Amino acid sequence: MVFIDVDRFKSINDLRGHAVGDAVLIWLGDQFRSVLRSDDLVGRFGGGEFVAVVPGLPGDTVLAMANRLEEAVVGVRTPIEGGPETISLSLGVATSEGCSDLDDLLAAADAALYQAKREGRERACLLEPDEALVAH
Repeated sequence: MVFIDVDRFKSINDLRGHAVGDAVLIWLGDQFRSVLRSDDLVGRFGGGEFVAVVPGLPGDTVLAMANRLEEAVVGVRTPIEGGPETISLSLGVATSEGCSDLDDLLAAADAALYQAKREGRERACLLEPDEALVAH
């Protein structure tokens, strides 16, 4: 699983309006789908957060995919009229290893996301299962 947060998304809505914020979210969804496999799922979790479910892959492969998700967005000029020129992302990666249910998996991905934010944003972070469970 990859937990994706649009860095400072609230300021996009506050400064540019919700219509621009919505256009940013739609553009991001398109960017994410261009990287993910056809069997992967991505959806908005709330606000400026998305969750991508990428089944059957080991953590290092999912981390590489998360880095490709970031590369598809970071440094790319957005085509959104009145929108921000660029957008940055923080991404948290977790595997189901050590997780007993979906809530544990989400909590592990969320812990990895917050580690990425603590490290300065604009990056993907993978926590090993024992680190993620301690963090949550």
